[in-house]
Amino acid sequence: MFWIIVTLFLPCGGLALTQTPISYLGRIDKTVRFKCAGQGRSTVIHWYQQKPGQAPSRILYSGSSVIRDPEFGSKFSADREDKLCTLIIKTIAQEDAATYYCAYWEAQC
Repeated sequence: MFWIIVTLFLPCGGLALTQTPISYLGRIDKTVRFKCAGQGRSTVIHWYQQKPGQAPSRILYSGSSVIRDPEFGSKFSADREDKLCTLIIKTIAQEDAATYYCAYWEAQC
């Protein structure tokens, strides 16, 4: 068993994000889903991974389609429904232990 800690990242005042669950403790080789729901005009939601002692790395972002950053493999994907974006980590492994952030922002911030 290992911890995956998910923390809420609010980059601008006045925006609201709801991220669930906030942590996962469980068995490896399972599929894990983290949900991020935004309230505001922005329709693009970004997911980041931050491992201890490292800078955050964007995994993917989702607007009208899901775009995965090249350094992350197919084990990371997302489902999108309106302003809800679900990060999916397939066959979770020890090396996936990290903090996962969802973020979005609006131009006037």
